[in-house]
Amino acid sequence: MNSSAGRRQRQRANRRSKRQRVTRHAYRIEQLRKIWNEKVQGWLEEIDRRGRNLQLIKPDRKLQVFDIVDDAQRYLRIHPRIKNIVGDGALATLRHAAAKAISRATEPSLYRPVGHYSNNRL
Repeated sequence: MNSSAGRRQRQRANRRSKRQRVTRHAYRIEQLRKIWNEKVQGWLEEIDRRGRNLQLIKPDRKLQVFDIVDDAQRYLRIHPRIKNIVGDGALATLRHAAAKAISRATEPSLYRPVGHYSNNRL
């Protein structure tokens, strides 16, 4: 009887330990997402700032806005586990913001989001 009671106690402890590990892992992922969102928000603010300054600088320096996107891609290449957790949505958002910032500074009519896309091949 003592051995079965000890076994049950060990099983309960193992289940509790496993739940705690899962909870800690979920907490770490949530913290990582929070840090990533703050980083993306900072990049978006930098893109906005550079976009507003585009009219004041030389035309050949306009692509510096896209350097932020390159930095984000480099960061995800260095940290592939982050890419698995956060996905590619942030890169698309950064590209969109960079294109919008450049068009706002040069010719706003050049950048119009596509409302409906249709691919009609015959």
